[in-house]
Amino acid sequence: MKLGFDNHLDRCLNDDMRRLDEYDQHQAALDDYIDMGKQRLLANREFAGLTFSDFSQFVIEFEVHGQYPLDGLMKFVINHEPNAANTNAQLLTMHQAFLKTALDDFIESRMPDIESAYEDLCKKAA
Repeated sequence: MKLGFDNHLDRCLNDDMRRLDEYDQHQAALDDYIDMGKQRLLANREFAGLTFSDFSQFVIEFEVHGQYPLDGLMKFVINHEPNAANTNAQLLTMHQAFLKTALDDFIESRMPDIESAYEDLCKKAA
């Protein structure tokens, strides 16, 4: 009787591992889809029904609530002096970091739409 129980546990373990592998593969594919989508947005192309304008509007809406330093970015662009390399490089790096964080927040806020578009794409491919 012990052997049958061990076989049952082995089958359960194998089933669980297979489900985890499928989940990991699905999650890795979704992550790749999102990374590609970020590149599409930054290239001013549509991704899962989203546009760069949607992202811009997201940043502006959150600026109203004081969550992103959009004023600082606008001041930087207006006052940009190409000859002041050290200061501009530091400011540019700071603003890039804030916009990359904002892009991640934007993607996270739209995950249901992105996941739905991804699932539709998978169904069409099947």
